[in-house]
Amino acid sequence: MSDRKVHAFAENGSEVVRYDRAGKWWVEHPAGSLLPARQVSMREAARIAIEFWYERGGSVNFGVPGGSAFDREIRKPKAQR
Repeated sequence: MSDRKVHAFAENGSEVVRYDRAGKWWVEHPAGSLLPARQVSMREAARIAIEFWYERGGSVNFGVPGGSAFDREIRKPKAQR
């Protein structure tokens, strides 16, 4: 079983993922993309996930194990982020 969990994705195949063992958040792009994967904070991961959801035809996967703080951050009113 992989420790890689997808918490959000964009229509172009980019993903916000968390690696459980390391507890690190990453933004990863599809194979062949010129954009490199990059490590981000949980708050930055949530901000990017919202962008994917609203602006890039993507989705957020709520309830993924290891993502409760991430889910809360996304559900905060915009003024509190």
